[in-house]
Amino acid sequence: VDEAYSNLINQDINTFGKLLEHTWEMKKELSNKMITKKTSELFEIFNKKEVLGYKIMGAGGGGFVLAFFKEGKRDKFIDKYLKKKLFIKPEIDELGTRTIIY
Repeated sequence: VDEAYSNLINQDINTFGKLLEHTWEMKKELSNKMITKKTSELFEIFNKKEVLGYKIMGAGGGGFVLAFFKEGKRDKFIDKYLKKKLFIKPEIDELGTRTIIY
């Protein structure tokens, strides 16, 4: 956490993205049941495009994929590859985590 925070404060987004993906690689070693065919296909797309890092978050089969994009690339990626997927465009704000209901 301290390393990730330091990367963000220093605006080293490339290293932050790599760290995010590294933590995902560590986490998926815990179980082979964390990845489905659909998430594997999504990760293949992420690995070829403007994604700096990604990981699965949440628990119990109800989690989500968090992807970290190069600046200005997120919306174009979503329009091209995720039109039929549920996605949330998170923004950083000073209020912290909140529940959003669709």
